[in-house]
Amino acid sequence: MFKESCRLGNEHPNDRTVGDRRLFASRWKGTPVTGLIVHTDRGSQYTSRRYQSTLAAHGAILSMSRLGDPYDNAVMESFYKTLKRELMPETRKFTNEKEARNAVFEYIEMFYNTKRMHSALGYMSPVEYEKQHS
Repeated sequence: MFKESCRLGNEHPNDRTVGDRRLFASRWKGTPVTGLIVHTDRGSQYTSRRYQSTLAAHGAILSMSRLGDPYDNAVMESFYKTLKRELMPETRKFTNEKEARNAVFEYIEMFYNTKRMHSALGYMSPVEYEKQHS
């Protein structure tokens, strides 16, 4: 894994086009899709034929966690732990979904990817690390 950065989509997890949007988000950022490994859990949106055929049609490779094994997706599990700990302490409550989405977006795009130092990246932010290695 090269990148330690995260991207937030604005689709609902059950949206029928979730696969298309996530796949094309990588094109929007200029990342080539061919050979892209997309690792997911075994949610129905990811096991659907539509999602799998969309990935295959663009040369992306689908990788799925083993059933009930969060260690297969340790990087994302670690990110979610960090997000919950840093953004949502037990005392913080959101009044609606829009407020929560905005807070998560700001955390990811304005702090996590640009300012938060990662020990795995030599204490650089993901953006700094990517610039240095591209």
